[in-house]
Amino acid sequence: MSSQLSINNIKITIKTDVPFYPCNDKVQIKDKIYAVKVYSTNPLFINVTGLKSFDDIATIRAFLTTNIISPSSILRVQVDSIFASRRLANGTRYNMKSIAKYCETHCQKDYFVEFSQESSSSKCLLLPRIKRREKNNTNGKNTLKQVDSENLRRPPQITLFYTGSVTVMGIRSLNQIDKLNQLINQIYQDVFKYKNTNSND
Repeated sequence: MSSQLSINNIKITIKTDVPFYPCNDKVQIKDKIYAVKVYSTNPLFINVTGLKSFDDIATIRAFLTTNIISPSSILRVQVDSIFASRRLANGTRYNMKSIAKYCETHCQKDYFVEFSQESSSSKCLLLPRIKRREKNNTNGKNTLKQVDSENLRRPPQITLFYTGSVTVMGIRSLNQIDKLNQLINQIYQDVFKYKNTNSND
């Protein structure tokens, strides 16, 4: 099993200058199936999920421009969210209490740490601290302030498991994945591994 994150799903939005009828369908392109949704409130936007790599974006664009609309009708292709995960070899076990304490010390700038030792799944959540720009009333300059709101762009949420498995939701670029791999490798240190792999306390 890989110690690096692998992409499980990419969600994109394609902005066009051609309105589409509302739909919620699955489309097969070559040997892959994608979920396609167009909302009645946004007929110029095509939402596509089920992508496994960035190469799939080119595949979908080529399908649209070959069969449905002209290339100039595609105004923008935006990556909305990437879901990625990793799994380690069976038998690997980590002390999640120690990992949670490590995260509370070293990840507090960007994340809140949520961990319950009584949890049967022995997982630790890294919930993002959200930042937004607000006007400073005294000098009119923009400043960064940490807030908690679902309406603002948030960093990816990370779920850490005692098996060394990790899931990440809300990634928006490959550059983020590289940084997340570095962070995850820093968190899962050998010193936190159980010598007796049968224990998951």
